[in-house]
Formats: sequence, structure tokens, C-alpha cells
Amino acid sequence: MKALKEIWTHFHWLIMGLGLFGIWAGGYFLVSSYMIDKPMNTLTTGLDEMIPFVPAFSFVYLTVYWMFLLAPFTSPTPRDSLLLARAYLTLIFVPWIFFIFYPVMFHRPDFDVNNFTMWTLLQIYRADNPINCFPSPHCAGAMLSTLIILDRSSRKLGLFAFVLTFVIGASTLLIKQHYILDVVAGYALGAGIYYFYYRMPSFEVQTYFRRVYQEIQQRIGQ
Repeated sequence: MKALKEIWTHFHWLIMGLGLFGIWAGGYFLVSSYMIDKPMNTLTTGLDEMIPFVPAFSFVYLTVYWMFLLAPFTSPTPRDSLLLARAYLTLIFVPWIFFIFYPVMFHRPDFDVNNFTMWTLLQIYRADNPINCFPSPHCAGAMLSTLIILDRSSRKLGLFAFVLTFVIGASTLLIKQHYILDVVAGYALGAGIYYFYYRMPSFEVQTYFRRVYQEIQQRIGQ
């Protein structure tokens, strides 16, 4: 038991990061498999149709995964890791509600696989069904991770992550994975979760959850 405690004390950031990444990825693909045959909505606008198709941004699109794991690395104590876990789990579960009750599909373009860039994009398309669009998990995860990094780490690293977050958002549009509304909603969700867990005083958060719990009890009792 003492050995496990020491492992947690020294490697809490790694354990938490990998565990949360597994939940994020596993749950995302589970919901995607469940919803693939359900009726879908579209959120295309005139601006979406004006955005060019640029497959080279596939490589930028993939950088969100190391950003997701970088934020736990900036958690200096086990308590910080637990706070991050609550924020990340909220980030994971909230989009599932939208994916199930307001599913959105993106109609992807056809293309020829004639170089490594196109092959990379093909792997992204094959691994990820063209659904689970609104809000964009990529943009939500990038924004939340960036704000945590900016809060917990050096300003230079945080500002770099901030720039990369918006480039990642652009990449989701340029490789035709998301609509503009998906991106905006994803950024808003990530920022909102960060504010709720990292900027609201802890007593306000506790009071909020206590009030929600009491309301649920009252509704059940009616």
C-alpha cells in the first residue's frame, strides 16, 4: 500500500493524464459507434463553404493529443491532478450529451491518396466517423488544456499553446472535420470549464453542487 502511495505521489500527473486520455478516446469512439446510424443534423453556413480544403493541416490537427497530455504534466501536486481530473471529466461528458441528443454530421470531400499527406488524412477519416461534431472536442480540449498550462506553467509555454489552440481550430475547418459553429462552441466549452474549476472560489463551486443536489432530491421526492 505504501509503495502504491509513493507511485501516486511521484507520478500522479502521468497516471491521471493517461487515464483521462483513455476515457476521452474510448468514450468518444463508443458514442460514435452507437450514433453512426442515427439521423443527423448539419450546421453548414456560407462561411463554411468558403473555407478551402487543405489536407496538409492534418499534421496540425493531430497535435491536440499531446496538448491533452501536457496539461496534467503541469500539475505540481496530487491535489492539482484531482482538480484537473474534475475539469477534464466535465470536458469529456458534456459533449457526449450533445453527440447523443443533437448529433451533427460533416459531409467530407472525396480525394485521391497520392502522397503521405493524403494518406495521413485518410487515416484520420478512417479512425474517426464524420459525426460527434458539435461541440468540437478537439477545440474544447485544446482550449481547456491551454488555459490550464497558462495558469500552471510558464507564460511562454502557455502563449505558445494558446497560438497552437487557434491553429488547431483552423485545422479542423481546413481538413473538413468541423463546422465553424462546432469550433466556436468547443472553445466556449473549454473556457467555461476552466473558469468554473480554476477561477470560481471553491466555496462557490461547492455551493453550486450542493444546490443542484438539493434540487434533484426535491424533484425525486415529488
